[in-house]
Amino acid sequence: MGDQNPNQPQFLTVREAANRLRLHEITLRRLIGRGLVPSVKVGARRLIPSAYLDDIERNALAGMRSRVPEGAPVEQRVERDA
Repeated sequence: MGDQNPNQPQFLTVREAANRLRLHEITLRRLIGRGLVPSVKVGARRLIPSAYLDDIERNALAGMRSRVPEGAPVEQRVERDA
């Protein structure tokens, strides 16, 4: 998975990951339960690899760049992604 920031923890709690993705905790837990988001169980806690979230963000940004014409004004970029 992605390059790791040395100041960033390797794993995030469900709450931390949900906040980073701007999802409700329950939504993220459902995705984990369906096997759509990788996680590990440590005691009673469920942890998500931060590298997985880095990859989601990187892929989302790469997809956005491919849909917006080079040199498009910022206003046009926002409208196309909305």
